[in-house]
Amino acid sequence: MKIHNCGFVVALAVLHLTAIPAVLAQTPLPWAIPDPGLNKTPKPSPPPSDPDYIIPPRVAPNDQISAFTTTLTLNDIPISHLTEWQVSGVQAFANTTNSDMVWDGTFKLHAEIIESLSRTNIYRVDQRGSYLQLRTVPLERRVTTTTTQPQTMTGLEIQMSLTGACFLPNAPRDQQCTYMPGLVIDRNSIDPDLFVPTRVFQTSQVGDILAAETLAFMELPGFQGGTSSQPIGVDFYFPNSGTFPGNSQSQRSTIDRQEEIDLTIAGTFSRVRQVVKANDTQAVLGRTIHGFTLFWDDENRWLNTVIQAGAQFLPDFIPDLEGSENPANTRISRNLFFAANNTRLPSSSFTIYSAGLGRATSLTPNIRSVREIPGASYHSLWLGLSPVMDRNFEEDRIFYRATGPQLAINGGGEGGEDADHNVQLLSAVNQDIFSTDNIQNFYAQVYLSFLRQDVNFNRQSVYREQRRYYPHLSLTGNWTRSQDIFRYYTGVIASETVKVYLGADYTFNTTDGWSFRGGRSAISTPTGTITARFLGMLLNGFAWGIMAI
Repeated sequence: MKIHNCGFVVALAVLHLTAIPAVLAQTPLPWAIPDPGLNKTPKPSPPPSDPDYIIPPRVAPNDQISAFTTTLTLNDIPISHLTEWQVSGVQAFANTTNSDMVWDGTFKLHAEIIESLSRTNIYRVDQRGSYLQLRTVPLERRVTTTTTQPQTMTGLEIQMSLTGACFLPNAPRDQQCTYMPGLVIDRNSIDPDLFVPTRVFQTSQVGDILAAETLAFMELPGFQGGTSSQPIGVDFYFPNSGTFPGNSQSQRSTIDRQEEIDLTIAGTFSRVRQVVKANDTQAVLGRTIHGFTLFWDDENRWLNTVIQAGAQFLPDFIPDLEGSENPANTRISRNLFFAANNTRLPSSSFTIYSAGLGRATSLTPNIRSVREIPGASYHSLWLGLSPVMDRNFEEDRIFYRATGPQLAINGGGEGGEDADHNVQLLSAVNQDIFSTDNIQNFYAQVYLSFLRQDVNFNRQSVYREQRRYYPHLSLTGNWTRSQDIFRYYTGVIASETVKVYLGADYTFNTTDGWSFRGGRSAISTPTGTITARFLGMLLNGFAWGIMAI
């Protein structure tokens, strides 16, 4: 498919937004992680059994942990530590689309959050979970468009034979011969789409001596092309010798569109771990996801399986943070969690391994406005399976379909030298000409039929999309502040034709609800590099944008 460097796409959509920095202007600034009371003067208590901890690792109750801090996207589905299970099903009903119901399900197998406070005043929250996901994904989409034009088809049937006394060299003079080659169209070979013959049989040659029973059979009423043991004469049948618009049933053309979608089931087992650490001045976040996906139908099953199996041994990403003598500050900037969730994840993909690190300065009591909230950064490595789309247009198919019976206007006759018949026929074979005027004791048959039939002329085109899942490696990161986000991303997809891309985008949010976004990306293709720019605005949930290629 060729993409030219021109054209614009304008889109209008209604968006439901969650987790964007602009919402901070309309909400208070609660702590991202509930303050466990570490800044208060602790009551006297027995010394802990573990000398490395002030508060040894313990399982935190779910209701004491903010879901905002544990929310992440797992294969396009948002989950948190409170997720138990969620199932959705979508069925499209249309007289032009055929597809099965699309199911998506996520089930928690195990989840817990462990918190602790070290002797070096490092507060740590360790979130772990394992999940099973079942997902219906498309493999192939076919859109068939058929244009139907009513037409009237005309045809022709020609049946002839010429026999007479033999006079060719080496032929006995007292016998009867045929002076027309035997040619018969095989009516079983008529093309069902174009109504044209595809096979012709030669049954006899000029000068063949005829048997007495053949001569007697040919004098029966109507065209007789000889006997089964000795066929002779010309029997041509052309049901389609031309068409003209319209027929007795309709004069109006129609267009029909039919869409078919083939689906398959993908099952994914994922292990999620997120570690948040905070000291007295800053907080860090490390997020790791291990996933293993099996498709019911997968053309790259062995390659995908081997890569996924090896990735299960990659380490969890645990961030480092220096301790201090000052108490830990658990007033962690919400931008740290925004940054982790602002990372660019390939859509419709399945994560094999994802590891990233985020960092942000913690909040202080002197913050008085949204702009003063410290920004955060997050940088990650992502390995997964992404769909690569193969699009093509099949050649147009042209065919006719009969909508009425075939009607015929017949004419012709047969006879010999007697005065009751006035039959004249000339047969030209190669350079020889045979005529009833110079053949003795001749007998000729000449029959013509003009055919007419109501048909529909159809032109059919098929657009096909085929998806195959290939390994995909991506590096991405972002800097998130309360009113703007800058993201970069680059990656490579190991498809049959390796695809490499690079891009960045910037988003700015105003305190009164406006959102502006611009970006640029470059994708390598077999025919060169495609560069795309995107500009957009969002106000109160309504968005518009322009993309130029």
